[in-house]
Amino acid sequence: MVINYHFKEFFFNFKYFCISFISTTGIIYLKKQIILDYILNLLNIDKFSFFNLTEAFWTFFQLSCTYSLFCNIPFCLLLIFLFCRPALYKYQEQKWQILLNSFCIINFIIYFFFLIPKGIPFIFNFFKNFETNNIEYIPTFYNIYIFYIKFSFIFLLCLNIPFCLPIFEKNYVHQRGKYIIILLLLIACITPPDIYSLIIIIIPLFIIIESFLLFKKILKFNP
Repeated sequence: MVINYHFKEFFFNFKYFCISFISTTGIIYLKKQIILDYILNLLNIDKFSFFNLTEAFWTFFQLSCTYSLFCNIPFCLLLIFLFCRPALYKYQEQKWQILLNSFCIINFIIYFFFLIPKGIPFIFNFFKNFETNNIEYIPTFYNIYIFYIKFSFIFLLCLNIPFCLPIFEKNYVHQRGKYIIILLLLIACITPPDIYSLIIIIIPLFIIIESFLLFKKILKFNP
């Protein structure tokens, strides 16, 4: 009976998340022109091109789903926390609340105030500067979407790995080498196939992880 109750609660929360995701996707899709104008101004592009009749529709749909998923991450975390809350002690509940609140606030600030207005245009202009008299970049809607999502995913993944440290902190402290190899393999799968991109990501990430552990040790924060 208890297991059935938990399954019902889980599917009830999952239904809530699906409704929220579908509703948000629909709203974002209806406002797609605002997002398109913002991306054009952000990257200083006059217009996009597309070479397939259905490319614009599917790219808008994927963009709407991606934004909807990102917007619903805090809601998803809240549902997971409420589902697990009865099994937590009071002090564990308070500390996980701090961790989840910090996760959402830091991600929101960095994504909307740093990554989108500063990071994405900087990376885009860096690669676009390789144009020459004989080479011209034609921005297609789908390619810009892939570029936008790829670098956002890489950046946010690297940013949020430290938030996972409380789960495996004790193992990480004693087995740094093994976890560094796992991180190297993970980052190698999502970065361009060259050693420089790997180094550029893994060094700052390692610094962030070690700084997080040091900061946590100073505050004696043990979720």
